[in-house]
Amino acid sequence: MKSVPQVADPHAKDLPPLASGEREQIWAAVQGILTSSSFSSSSQNQSLLRYVVEHSIARDEALLRERVIGKEVFHRPADYEPGEDPVVRIRVADLRKRLAIYYQANPSASPRISIPVGGYRAAFEFLAPPKQEEAAVAPDVEIVPARTEPEQQVPAPIIHVNPSPAWRNRRVILTLGIVFAVVLALFGIRFYSARPHGPVQQFWSPLLTANSPVLLSVGSNAVYRLSESFSDNYVKEHHLEASGMEFFPALDPHQTVDSIGLHPAADSFVALGDVAAVAEITRTLTGLNKPQQIRFSNDISFAEVRSNPTVSVGGFNNQMTREFTKKLRFTLTSRNRIDDHLNPGQSWLLNAPFDSHDTEDYALITRLLSSNATGPFLSLAGMGQYGTLAATDFVCDEESIKKLARLAPNWQHQNLQAVLRIKVVDYKAVSTEIVAVHTW
Repeated sequence: MKSVPQVADPHAKDLPPLASGEREQIWAAVQGILTSSSFSSSSQNQSLLRYVVEHSIARDEALLRERVIGKEVFHRPADYEPGEDPVVRIRVADLRKRLAIYYQANPSASPRISIPVGGYRAAFEFLAPPKQEEAAVAPDVEIVPARTEPEQQVPAPIIHVNPSPAWRNRRVILTLGIVFAVVLALFGIRFYSARPHGPVQQFWSPLLTANSPVLLSVGSNAVYRLSESFSDNYVKEHHLEASGMEFFPALDPHQTVDSIGLHPAADSFVALGDVAAVAEITRTLTGLNKPQQIRFSNDISFAEVRSNPTVSVGGFNNQMTREFTKKLRFTLTSRNRIDDHLNPGQSWLLNAPFDSHDTEDYALITRLLSSNATGPFLSLAGMGQYGTLAATDFVCDEESIKKLARLAPNWQHQNLQAVLRIKVVDYKAVSTEIVAVHTW
């Protein structure tokens, strides 16, 4: 590895020095993380975590810059442009997500390792051991350990949201990412502890029998971002205060942006409805004592889908959904249609004007049992975010499953598809109707 000139870290003075033995504790924690299910299958995340931890301990701020990480960890050329190749940002976002999943399963693990948003330096939190007096008990009393539910282990996060009309725009795509999906999931688990049973448990039972955790495949929306060079030039020309990448340049009505001023932000943006759907699925699976792994669809191989139960969240924005439903009776077609291939004249078309909020949506639920091509597979695919969330609520609701059972009496041990029509009022799904069902 080439040496890089040392640059003073302006925040280093705010960091207390590591006490004796803490370095060893950190590396022991890293080893535990790397052997966990969230990391053992991803060599890139393993290398990235080791690199970030090593140079954060050493306070090598110069080696924790985006361009340097891209070169040293991901073998990019020395002159590569991070604005055109956001591999470091994408992988660090994924690393934060996997760390959150690890600590969800290991809430007492210490020290906790995190990578705060806004940089690439790791933070280490050493949890205090329980006070002795809290653990003391009368010597003549036999203590029988009670089962601890996940929601009692994970503190509910406090989320502050500033209301804004922009949040009501139907095409707002939030830069929340998968980490926020995990946070919402923990929030849901904390406050909704009822264990699913009856029809809901029957619906999910094909995905519960395997020993492996359920893979939650989350689609990401197609978004282009302004390059760093374009943003930096705009800030300089307009004498703006430093605002990172999170601002809207005031472009002239006929102004154009050259292609080099844009770069695709793959696996970075998730619609709010899809985030809420992931939270609801996580709540349901946790209630059924089934572990999960939340990952972008592009980060899951078809070999993994063949050997693991999988839930695919999202429709057109999720390649897993498109691939595994394209040869079935009901399929998502074009950009706003569900076709019935057994009845060529039958389709369900969504007409959604660009300049108004949605009043309806459609969704396609697909549940496939194990086969040679795939393990148990469930797809919850809306044409828009309302449809995806409504489909998720449907398969997690006892009364909705009962309605499905009346239309398909032998559904429990069969593959099935269901087309839903969703009525949307004031940016919320207020009713869901089953318009077609097919089992085989």
